[in-house]
Amino acid sequence: MLLTSGGLAGIYYYAQGEYRALRQKWGSWSHGDPIMIHDSLIGFSLNPGALSSFHVRGTERFVDVAANPQGLRVSPALRQTALSAADGVAIGCSFTFGHGVTAEEAYPSVAAKVSGLSVVNVGVQAYGTVGSLLALRRLTGLHPKFVAYGFIPPHLGRNLSPCAPTPLPICRAQAYVAFGNNGPEIRPAPSSAAWSLPVSEYVLAGLDKPEGLADGWRGLVLLGGSALSLLTTPSWSDTPELRQAALTFLLAEMKKTADEVGARLVVVNIPQPLAKDNEPRLALPVPEELRQAMPARVELIDESPVVAAIPSTVPLRLSEQDGHPSAAVHQAIGQDLGQRFGAASWH
Repeated sequence: MLLTSGGLAGIYYYAQGEYRALRQKWGSWSHGDPIMIHDSLIGFSLNPGALSSFHVRGTERFVDVAANPQGLRVSPALRQTALSAADGVAIGCSFTFGHGVTAEEAYPSVAAKVSGLSVVNVGVQAYGTVGSLLALRRLTGLHPKFVAYGFIPPHLGRNLSPCAPTPLPICRAQAYVAFGNNGPEIRPAPSSAAWSLPVSEYVLAGLDKPEGLADGWRGLVLLGGSALSLLTTPSWSDTPELRQAALTFLLAEMKKTADEVGARLVVVNIPQPLAKDNEPRLALPVPEELRQAMPARVELIDESPVVAAIPSTVPLRLSEQDGHPSAAVHQAIGQDLGQRFGAASWH
């Protein structure tokens, strides 16, 4: 009995140490409502009507994050307001969502202000092309004139993985592309992994709290979730050929969805990774996979030269620890897109 008690205590203190190490590495996560909720198709989506305060890694700043009843990122004052129409829809990941900046600072809002058009922000942190496409399909009732998909190179791998990127060793289930006898197909997030989001949120919710006894319990959940992920995560393949095939398939489906509502699809190449303060600022080439996957009659807008032209005294990243775009990068991209959208013949 003593050995059993000692063994259990050892596991508890080991889990506690693992959790405290995670806190030391990532710092606080968020305050307020959960940012994400479980989504039976995509895996997760923004929490409708929620208001949270999100910590920017490597800084002392917190940024408000709000979603309206349709799960669109909006300013906190508009989180109870549903939209019935929009000129444009911006889809993508955290680089479109505006991780670490306010809703007004994110490039979709900047583009809207510059162009004089209404542009809704459908970006969701950790989405790839799959999540972006599935989110777009739910918003065709807005009857947009254009759809702007913000692409970054990590989407290539996300499209094939049943696990979304996360700082935790827990598989956060997501929809993904698989290849069968009939070619590529989108498979929904595994229903057996619906536990992954609430478990992840429980673990993350304690990162902003002082050290205490709860660290051991959250650490046990962290270790248990990690082990369960290994047992339940579907196997998948990831090769350059499959990445290319998946992106080609998804962009074709994205164009088809836009065409069905009479919208023009444009693909926005956003440079990633962004240079640190002490690194040269070069215009990164457009990934060849993206060039090859582009459907006919779809415009590719490369924002790499625009970002590279930002003065060297202005940071491109949120912080040294967080490589997401700074407000200055969002401003530059939004300014460029807004001028293009405002002058477009389909306006």
